[in-house]
Amino acid sequence: VKIITQDEKDTEDVSFADLLDEFLLTHMQEAYDNLVKSPRQGDNEFVQLLGLLERVFSDLEKRNGGGVVSLRQYRQHFDHPSIKADMPKSRITVAEVCVFYSILWQQISEQQTDAIFINDEVNLEEICSCVLKMKEALRGFDRAIAYIERSFDEYDLDHSGTLDREEFQALVEEPTLVRKLQTVGFDTEEFAKIFQVLDEEGMGQVSMEQVAEGFMCIRDSSFAARRGVKLLQRHYQKIGGKSKGNLNKEQVLATFDAPAVSEQLTSMNLTVPDWSTMFEELDLDASGDLDWEEIGDGMFTFWQNHWRLR
Repeated sequence: VKIITQDEKDTEDVSFADLLDEFLLTHMQEAYDNLVKSPRQGDNEFVQLLGLLERVFSDLEKRNGGGVVSLRQYRQHFDHPSIKADMPKSRITVAEVCVFYSILWQQISEQQTDAIFINDEVNLEEICSCVLKMKEALRGFDRAIAYIERSFDEYDLDHSGTLDREEFQALVEEPTLVRKLQTVGFDTEEFAKIFQVLDEEGMGQVSMEQVAEGFMCIRDSSFAARRGVKLLQRHYQKIGGKSKGNLNKEQVLATFDAPAVSEQLTSMNLTVPDWSTMFEELDLDASGDLDWEEIGDGMFTFWQNHWRLR
């Protein structure tokens, strides 16, 4: 900051915010690239994690070449015994691996909406960027997630690999977990309400991966917004086929302005809009109806903007 100020002290009509913005744009990418290439020089909190990510990538890249790997294969490689053994000291859980895989896969899918087969190749920078963003969003919750993962089997009384509502409630009320969540200012009663959101298929069960995604809904705007859009899409598809893919205002209100939908959006930590007003804002072509692109893109932007205003 001192160097910037001294270098630009004679510059007129330039705010400190502009100078700082220019400085960050100029140097942050270089710093990040150096961190990825030489993780031992980076922040000690992520040194071992970045080293593990690079190791998994190198194992696969040696076979395929080209500086990219298959995202599916990358995820599967974390099941290798030697990688699993190093995950605890690298401060990443199986659930977090599943979450960052889900985030990257969704991003890839959104970029290839017209493709018959999804090309899931990713480079090391994309992987590291996604994982670091996820870890930052989960900062403070990582120990709680690790504790839940260790306790998951204990509360999975029927050994199904998932928790039903009663098992999930018992886990949420476990005193040790309550203390861990309270230390980061999180109310476990609120987290318990997320069960119905996590149970996307309505099967009355949630996996460990879905529990970790619940924390992401609470802390990460993009992740929460995407899940909100996904929820709307499921309801849209139920009625969209009957109206050739477009919904008029009456249908939008009947579909989205329902108590069950509002409750799910609230549990995702998303703002429930005034759907009557929102319809007018989303109807960009003034056609009197909405297609899915108008709804999906518009609501994602709406939730991103409202999250920043909190």
